[in-house]
Formats: sequence, C-alpha cells, structure tokens
Amino acid sequence: MDKAFFVQHAWWLLGGLLGLPLILALLLPQSRLRRAIVNGLLWVCGGVSLLLGIIGAFLPVLPTVPFILLTAACWGRASPRFHAWLHRHPYFGPMVRNWEQRRAIPRRAKYLAWSMMTLSCAMLFYRLPHYWWVGAGVSAVCLTVGLWMARLPDA
Repeated sequence: MDKAFFVQHAWWLLGGLLGLPLILALLLPQSRLRRAIVNGLLWVCGGVSLLLGIIGAFLPVLPTVPFILLTAACWGRASPRFHAWLHRHPYFGPMVRNWEQRRAIPRRAKYLAWSMMTLSCAMLFYRLPHYWWVGAGVSAVCLTVGLWMARLPDA
C-alpha cells in the first residue's frame, strides 16, 4: 500500500465523521437532536483545537493563540464546564480572558506571529520560485492578518 492510498482514505474517513453530522445539523429543524449534534461538533472541534494549541506551544511553526481562542469559542457555546476550565487554566486562561473581555492579544504574541508569517512567506518564495503566485497569495493573506492584528489592543 502506498502513502497516497492512506491519505485519500483518511480524508474520506474524516469527511464522513465530521461531514455527515454537519449536514444533518444544517438540514434538521430546530430540535434537541440538532442541538446535540451541533454541541458535539463544537466540543470535538474545541478539543482538536486545544490539542493543536498545546502542540503549537512546543513547535515554533504552529501558532498557539489562535487555536486556544478557537477552543474558547467552541467550548463557550458547547460546554460551559470546559470553558470555565479554560478560563482558570494558568497558561491559557489569561489569553482567553484578555480576548473575551477586551479583544486584546499580547504584544509578544503579535511580534512572534508577524515574525513567523514573514519567515514563512520568505521561505515560500525561496523554496518555490516557479510558483511565485503561491507565495504572493500567502503573503497577501499574511499581510491582511498582520494589519488586522496590529489594530488590536495589546494585552
């Protein structure tokens, strides 16, 4: 078996596990079942986002703050208990509270995000010179995100 076979089937499995409940949640009328499906999806997305945020705390190429904020947003609606746990967490709690109360991001996180986006865009142009349009598109997105982040208050 080759690698492409596993990747293709992993995408089908992931699409089936998340796609079917999402389609059901969108098509069902307002009911307990719909709320249960939506809450389940939000809980799972929050858990996956938290896992990626934790991994991002140790890997310099994966951001932590956006994943933790996504976790807070998902769990804020799906699980008040886990949302409260996230608020009380010694490492993640301050960033979640700053975001929810003042829409503020720590200055260090901004500088780190800008640096990593700049480095990533430069590496794209360096590693893929024949596909310069990919680097240009990613750079446009990073510039937009960087400008949006610059207008936010410092935590």
